[in-house]
Order: sequence, then structure tokens, then C-alpha cells
Amino acid sequence: MAARLGRFVAGLAAAMRHALAEATHKGFPVGDDTRRGFALIERWLAGERVSSEAMLDALRAARADGDRLHKIYMEQKDQSGGFNQAGWAATAVGNLCWLTSKPRGWASSSAGVMDAAAYTLGRDHLKIGATLAELGALRQAAEAAAPPAVAALRPPQPAQPGASKGRPRAVGAGIAEHVGTWVAARLAKHRAKLDPNRRAEPDQLRARLAQRGYPAHPSVLAFEARYGGLLAPGDASDSSGLFIFGAWTCLAEDGFVPRGGPGNQDQALVPVGCGPSDDIYFLDAAGAGWAQFTIEDVDAMPFAHDMDCLIARTVLYHALFQRRMKRQVVDLAGARGAEIARALELPLIKPASDARARMWADARTLLIEHGERGQVTQTSLASPAKATRERFLRA
Repeated sequence: MAARLGRFVAGLAAAMRHALAEATHKGFPVGDDTRRGFALIERWLAGERVSSEAMLDALRAARADGDRLHKIYMEQKDQSGGFNQAGWAATAVGNLCWLTSKPRGWASSSAGVMDAAAYTLGRDHLKIGATLAELGALRQAAEAAAPPAVAALRPPQPAQPGASKGRPRAVGAGIAEHVGTWVAARLAKHRAKLDPNRRAEPDQLRARLAQRGYPAHPSVLAFEARYGGLLAPGDASDSSGLFIFGAWTCLAEDGFVPRGGPGNQDQALVPVGCGPSDDIYFLDAAGAGWAQFTIEDVDAMPFAHDMDCLIARTVLYHALFQRRMKRQVVDLAGARGAEIARALELPLIKPASDARARMWADARTLLIEHGERGQVTQTSLASPAKATRERFLRA
């Protein structure tokens, strides 16, 4: 996978280069840190040695640029100044720096760059498809023209890599007592691992949290001890799309330093996990889990009542997503989980269930009661059996 990263980034950089050039031509106030971040990408593509720390510093600076510009836009409600478009440019560059810094999982992350690059152009949002097609053509041409030296580029490496703590090991059966047997079995099926090199001791983690400006909540330290370094592939057939858990690896390696969005500044949210679709998971001071799907969400939203629920629920929601892609899901209005679970004799997955959502499953069927803002409004039934799905559609 790593041997293709250079060509992949070269294509995205070509699209971003065009978007930045047009933004400059139109006089949009693109930030200096946004430009510096893209210049770092260009230097890496040119073969210059760039450390992962430098790439992640560029990510943080670009995202700060974006926060500043989007705030100005929201306060002024004036698109003519180009603050919204300049903010999207910062988002695109930050996402490109993040993608480039990832040792794996980058292949599923291009939308965060391409969509933001399209919005940078500041055209009619109804024509976004045409804009994406234009940028896509530039991307494809650059990928095809990339020389072998670019195609062979490796991800940026730490400036001073530490000594190895050992090889990753398969997640053991003991995790079932925390997340339930169904979730543990799915993690085993998808070859989830615990990597000791992505886990920190408490004093190390406290120092890194302080360095990044985050509080060292006891809940975060406990999460690190139990789940730090957990790598959960999103698909058993493709290990590139990883869910990565632990505050140490989020802050030290993959560069996630968001605050959960402007609406969550007072929650003191600490990032403890990230997914292959630009989703970020947090814990607050009380140990409750929050989630932010950054392509769509401005703020992080309450997600789970504790750390075990956060892990279990993430695994179950991803299982539902995969079933949905296979057209095996029906969505039913209202809270019908208990009714359907009784009819199908589905056991409740207690670690994944609380007042916000309840989840049941067996080897073939998955059932989730969920909604928005703590209100259960929908029941999703996933089953490969069409008769099972249609049975409850008729009820």
C-alpha cells in the first residue's frame, strides 16, 4: 500500500494546487499557514525528507487557519469576501497533510480533500458535481504522470523514532467482558490487534496531553490502559481502513488535535479514536463518549455513556454501515427494537446499549434502536434474509 502513496498524494495535490491558484486569483484571503502546509506537501513530493511531526504541525496550523476563517465568515455572513472559500482551502490542505502522514488507511480518505477543494473554488453549490469532475480530471492526469520516484515515496517518519515495544498481537478473548461477546467475535474475525508501540504509559500520556493543551482526565488514562493501540480493520478483506484507538496515537501519530467543534469548547473533549472516514471519537471529564463525523458534523455529539460503550457501539455501527452497503438494512420509524428482538429472539448487547441507543444481534441479524440528540426515532434492522426484513416492514 505504501508504495502507491506518493502517486495518490500527487493527484490530490494537483487538484488542490488548481483550487489554491483560483482562490488566489479571485482574491480570497487564503491563510499563510494554509499556504505553508501545502508547500510542505510539495516539498515531500519533491523528495525532501519531511518528518511526521512536521506534517502534523502543518495539519494543526492549517486547521487553526480554517477555524479562524470560518468564524469570520459565520460572523459576517458575507460570501463576497471569500472567507468561507479560504476556510475550505485550509480544511483541504489540513486533510491532505493528515492523509499523507497516515501509514495506512489513506486510500479511503480522498473525499475530505476533494470535496473541500471543490468548495474552495466558490462556485454555485448546485454545480459541485461538475466542479468535482473538473478536479478529478486534474487528479487523474497527475497520478498518471507521476514519475517512479514519486510513486515510491514512503509516509513521513518520526524524526526520532523510539525503541520498539514489541509486535502487535491479536485482541484476546478477555475483551469480551468489556464489550460483549458479539463485538469481541467481530474484532477477532476482522483481525483486530493491540499494538504496544501505539500505547503510552500514564506519565508519557499526561506529558503529551499537556503539550497539546488537553486535560488528563482519569477516564482518558483508563481508556489508554484498556484500549490504547487497538487497531480494528473496518473490513476483514481490507486492512487499510483502520479504526485506531488511544489518545497517545491520536495526538502523537495521526495528528488529531480537534476540540470537537466550536460548540464543545467547554466540554474539555479529548480525542481517543479515529476512523477511516474522517470520524473522531472523544471522551469528556465524566468518561462519556462523543463522536464527530468531520465531513458532515460541525460539532462532536454525545455518542456513548462510557468507554466500553464507545468501542462496542463503533463496531456495531460500522457493521450496520457494511450491511447497508449490501442493501441488507431496512429502517423503521420509532422505537421497535424490543418488539422485533422478542420476535427474532435476539440477545441485547448490554455494553453497547443505553438510553441513547439499544442494540441486539445474533450471528445473522443486527438490530439497532437509535435517533438524534438522545431521542430514539428509528429502528434499523439488518439481515441477509429478505423475508425477515419484509416481515417487519409489513407490521
